Formats: sequence, structure tokens, C-alpha cells
Amino acid sequence: EIEMHPRDFPNRLLVACLVLLGAALSCNAVRTADRPYLQPVSQRFTLANHARVAQWNQLPMSSISQVLAANPQARPSNPFVNIFFILDGNGSVWSFDGLSGSASQVALNGVVAAQRLQFDFSTKTLYLASASKIWVCTSAGSSIQFSCTSFAASIGVPSELVLDSQRTLWIAAAHGLFFVKSGSTTLSKIDYIKQTPILSLAVDSTGLVAAGTHNMLWRQIVIPETSEVKWHFFKVPGLVDSAPRTLAFDSSNNLWIGNHVCANIQYSNLTFERIGGYQGLPTKNITAIGISPSQGTIWFGSLRGVSRYDSRTQWPEAAWAGYHWRYFFGPRWLPSTTTTSGNAVISMAVSNINGNECAVVANDFPGLAVICMEKWTLAKKAQVLQGVVDQPIFTRHNLVDDLYMTNFGDFSSSQKGNSDNDGLWTSVYLLSQAFRFASTKVIEAQQNALKFFSGMEFLNLVTGTSGLMARTVIHSSEPEKHTQFPWHVSTAYPGWVWKDDTSSDEVTGHMMIYPVFHDLVAQTAAEKQRAANLAVNIVQNIQSHDWYLYDVSGNRTTWGVWNPHQLNDLQFWYDGRGVNSMQILAWLRVAFRFTQDSYFAGGFDQLVQKHQYDINIINLKIMQPTDINFSDDELTFLPYFTYIWNYLQTGDDPLGAAFDRSIERTFANVARVRSPLWNFIYMIYKKEMRNSSDDIPPSVLENAIWTLQTWPIEQIDWPVDNTQRQDVQFDQSPDRFGKVALRNLIPYDENTMYRWNGSPFDTQGGSGHSICDGAVYLAPFWLGYYF
Repeated sequence: EIEMHPRDFPNRLLVACLVLLGAALSCNAVRTADRPYLQPVSQRFTLANHARVAQWNQLPMSSISQVLAANPQARPSNPFVNIFFILDGNGSVWSFDGLSGSASQVALNGVVAAQRLQFDFSTKTLYLASASKIWVCTSAGSSIQFSCTSFAASIGVPSELVLDSQRTLWIAAAHGLFFVKSGSTTLSKIDYIKQTPILSLAVDSTGLVAAGTHNMLWRQIVIPETSEVKWHFFKVPGLVDSAPRTLAFDSSNNLWIGNHVCANIQYSNLTFERIGGYQGLPTKNITAIGISPSQGTIWFGSLRGVSRYDSRTQWPEAAWAGYHWRYFFGPRWLPSTTTTSGNAVISMAVSNINGNECAVVANDFPGLAVICMEKWTLAKKAQVLQGVVDQPIFTRHNLVDDLYMTNFGDFSSSQKGNSDNDGLWTSVYLLSQAFRFASTKVIEAQQNALKFFSGMEFLNLVTGTSGLMARTVIHSSEPEKHTQFPWHVSTAYPGWVWKDDTSSDEVTGHMMIYPVFHDLVAQTAAEKQRAANLAVNIVQNIQSHDWYLYDVSGNRTTWGVWNPHQLNDLQFWYDGRGVNSMQILAWLRVAFRFTQDSYFAGGFDQLVQKHQYDINIINLKIMQPTDINFSDDELTFLPYFTYIWNYLQTGDDPLGAAFDRSIERTFANVARVRSPLWNFIYMIYKKEMRNSSDDIPPSVLENAIWTLQTWPIEQIDWPVDNTQRQDVQFDQSPDRFGKVALRNLIPYDENTMYRWNGSPFDTQGGSGHSICDGAVYLAPFWLGYYF
């Protein structure tokens, strides 16, 4: 197991002497620890009598009105460990095992139409209430068998039941605030509180009560001089922004207050503080608050999902300022199919499941989610995502395939498809396997690399034209998809059809991976020659056709353009001038390396000396707000890496200071994205090309690790909508598509991005009907690991 933690990282990556995923590594230095971090994992359930969704399991109850932790203090010796009680809309009680995800109805003799429940785990006593009756049920030796007694209680609809330290049962209800002392059946009312209904209720560790009404927050307080307990009220709105809908005390007896406007906290010394969007709370309309018994973290349920606050979280200043907060909204976290409905939290309970802090959340879809903060490592996430892409359905003709699901979120309904960039996506996955093999010598990684290399090679062969690769390929028996670009019947391989009008995106992927495959994976002279020939033929095609990529028709492709007249003279290409200049210069050095042919060296010199491509690359990144192109970042950093890799093999660096200025400026402008791929490529440049590890700010590595840690473990494009968040800032300038974008970066498992050609600042996206392959994580993980 690798061990890493951002606080332990020095200013550079170090090569390792550890065992990763069972494979021994060679040793020439000490690797920093890949220490566990908290990975949010959600298990979602739909309810009986409702349509099944995705591949989520279904629970036997048809509705949920309350969820309650049977072991709220998370005591491992408690017989109710991992157990939660669920009260359904018919008043029946269910025992839910958070570990197994199973539920069984609790046998409660004589209990009819209960509306609220509470549980005393120390005495195994279950309390239930309706508008006219209270039941006290004791365990009969099994967690789901109880013997019940009852007594009449005209309290109106109950909203909350709470036990204090003396096992007095407090009841918030429509008719007022009531209590029943332990062992008694006498119901008493707090007449001092005249306002009704009582909306919320909580008791601190000393037994002092807090209750909320529409216009008051009531507190029992101790008068210091006399030690007398008295009731005191705080008017609402005021120190509390709106009616206290939910209350909870933490272990320090601070009172957390949820309302429609924000959250408030009243500290144990009775001072108040407001917690809204400026303080990091993602959403208002708080409906539930849960306190983690073991971690002290605070969970907020709302009309738009769940938030988690951890004041203890330490993270470098350079990372996301709101890292104390996490936001779980939409189908990625809660059982729902849209972001417009079905995400309101009805009830929530927080406790430990299998040693992990978990929130069990009932939402109005209706459904149930178990969101756990599990201890993971980056290596474990790599192993999980590797397992996803290893599934045969992701492979089509030895290419990484796009998957489309006919049913929302249902992996079993996946169908193989093809995209306009199958070669690019396959090259990124192949990059991960090449560095995985180079780092671990795992045979499976080598086999994967060989298999997907053959797929990329076939994209070149199927066209029958040297140096021209297809966007994708299908067998003639398969249905065509994505018909934006023309298809050709292969003359070189009868029975195959390939997609034309290849773009610079495809060429970038092919030219990035062939040198890496040649140096790290290919074991025989023949394998190495195959990779070298593919790279050389591509450059030959471009250079021999006046710096255009030519297709089978004898014409240039739409986006295969590196021609000086186009890039330097035409305004249309202003945003591709530096990007495409960097691409062709890097590729010419690769071709020269493999051939030592002055033809390629002369082409490089022509573009630099006559057409000033070295000057073009300096200000490569376009920063005009309405034309910031995140796809171009991918088409920039992969050629950067191609040039760097070529230098590492040959010492060849003809661009020198121009390359330095280019990558330094570009990285300064993309660093806010915190892409581990861009960050690691930049670090490799600083460390390996310029021997200046000490000049790398610690934040470069820290931010890369942050992104890897927050990368989603599910690659389904779940619907996401961050337009209603109050903890983010929105850019006043629209993006290149005219859409409103975020200004600050949020965790990647809260945004819409699944590949590095997308924008992490998009506010909305996702359909729940496609799946990405996970190479976007695996490539930077293994690249960073190798270096």
C-alpha cells in the first residue's frame, strides 16, 4: 500500500521502494505516505411500490417519516451496532442494518399509527408517540422483538421525542412541550411555553432542554448565582434567522439550529453565530441536523440535499477554502433521477457503520441513502477504477469504449458505442497502463497496454493511408452512431468501416502515447518499431502536405491544421495558434528522434526560424473569459509532455527558454483547475528538465492530491446542478458557450466533469445515461507514482 498525505509531502515527488497492489517496486528513494483520507461513498435505496431506479436496491417499506440511530453513541459493544430504526408513513417500525442494507419489520404489539419514535440503547427501550397515545416498548431479547405498554396522551401531532440524561422522555408536539419521567406514565406539560406547535427539540448532555416554536427559541439555562434552572427565550427572527425547524446539541453542548434561511449556532456560553453561504453552508432550508458521535462533525439535511461540516479538517491554504464542507446533492448521492425534485431530506440519523461515520438519509424521492465517510487511499481508488475499466463492456475492438445506458443509471442496460475521439480516450488509458507497468511490472498492465496499443494501431491501418488515423472504427455489422463525421468502408480491411475528418485531438493522443509505449512497454525490437513507425508516419503525413493532415479524399481534414498561413495569418485560428504550434514542434522532435532524418529537423527549423512558432507558444493559453477553452488545455499539456518525454530520452531541448516561458505561463493560468495531470506534468518539467524541484510550490502537489481524493468513484454522468448553491461565487462573464460558470473550484465529486477536456466550473450537466472509463484518474495517478 502506498502511503501519502498532503501535509507530509515535500516540494517534490520521490521515487519509491514499496509494494503497491501486490507488486514489488525497485527502490532508489523513499516515497511519501499514501495515508488514508475520508472518501464519501453512497449506497442508495428505492422503496417498495415505487419503480426501481438504476441498480439501487429496494427496501420493503413504501414510505419513510423518520430515521433513528439505534446506537447513536457508536459503541462497538452495543447489540444494536450498525442498526437504525425506520418509522414508515403507516406508523410501522423497521430495523435497518446499515452494513448489509437489509430491513426487517419490528414486532410491536398494540402499536398503531405511531408518528414519532425514540430509542434508549442502554435499556433497549423503544418509545413511540401518536397524537393521542404513547407506547413504551422493551426488547424481548431480539433487536426486532419488543413488548409494549401504552397510556393515553392528548398531545397533538408529535414532532420530536428526546431522552435526557435521567431518561425523562421529552415530547415536542402540536399542543405544547411535554415530558414523562422514567418509569412513570404521568404526562406533564411545560405551561411556561405558551406558543404552539413545538417545532423542534433537543437536550444537552446535562439534561437541559432547548425547544423551538415559530417565533421563539426556548432554552433551559442555569442561573450561576443560585444554580436554579429557568426557561429563557430568544425571539425569532433575530439571533436566530427563522423558525428553528431542527435542533441538535454537539458534544460540547453547543446548540446547532436549522431554519429556512441558514443555520445558527448558540455556543455553550449562550453566544450566537450565523452560518450561511459566506461561512460555507452550501444550501439553506435546513430540515435535519445530525451530530457524528465519534467524529464531532455536523450533518445538515435540507430541501436540496445534505451537507457535512468538519471544523477539524486541516488542508493547505492553497486548496479549496471550503474544504471544511462537503455537499451531497443529486442522484450521485441521493436516490433521485433529477436535480429539480426528490432531493429534500425528510429525516436523517448519523452514527457509525462498520467503524465509519455515516448519515442515513430519507429523502422525498422517496428513498434512503447511506452516505459513509470511509477511509481510503489513492491506491485503493486506483484499484477500484481499474476494476471498472477492466470490465469487457468498456472495450470495443481494443479501444476504450463510450458506454450509453438505455435506463437511467442502470449499468446493466449499457450499450457499447463510439465517439469522435476514441483514439484520444484510449491513449489516455494506455498512458496509465504504460506507467503502471513501468512502476509495478504487473503483467496485467503490460497486457492491457499491448491490447489497447493494437487498437490504436488498427485506427491507423484501417484507413489504408499512411499517417492517417480514423476517429473510430466499427465492423460493418454494427450500427453506426455519432454520424456527424463521414464514414468510409475500409479498402485495406474489408468488412470494417471507419470515421473520417480526424482532428488534432486524435493526433495529439496518438503522438503522445507512441513514444511512451516504445520506451516503457515494448519489449522486442519489432514492437518498438511498430510504435516508432506509427509516430513517424503521422508526422510525415502532416509535413509532406504543407502542415495539414490529409485524408483519403486527398483533402485536408477540418481541424488537422498546423499550416503557418492558417495559424499566423488568419484570425479564425487565433486561439489555436500557440496550441497547434506546440503540438507540431513536439511531434517533429519525436519523428527526428526515431529516424535521425534531417527532413524532420529541417521542418522544425523552418517553423521556428521562418514562421516563429517558438514565439507562438509563449502566450499559448488564451485567457479571454468568453474563450477559455478547457479542451485546449488537454491539447496543450499532452504535447508538453511529449516534448518533455522526448527530452528525458534524448536530452534534446531546442526550444529552451521559449518552452520555459510557455509552460510556466500556461500552468500559472490553469493551476486553479488543480488537474493532477497538468500538475504532475509541470512538476516533471521542473524536476526532470530543469532540476529545480525546490522551486515547485507545495500547493502544486497538494492540489493534485486533493483532486485525486475528491475524484468521483462512480463514473456515471449523474445529473448535477450547482446553480442554487449559496457557498459559491458565479463568474460575471459567461463562458465560451454563453453559460454562467463558477468562479471557485468545488470538489470534483460535486461537479459535472469526467474528462480533462471539460470545465470543472460548469454549474449544470449530466444525464445519468453514460459512463466514463476512469482513465482520467488512472493516468495522473500512475504518472505521478512513476515520477
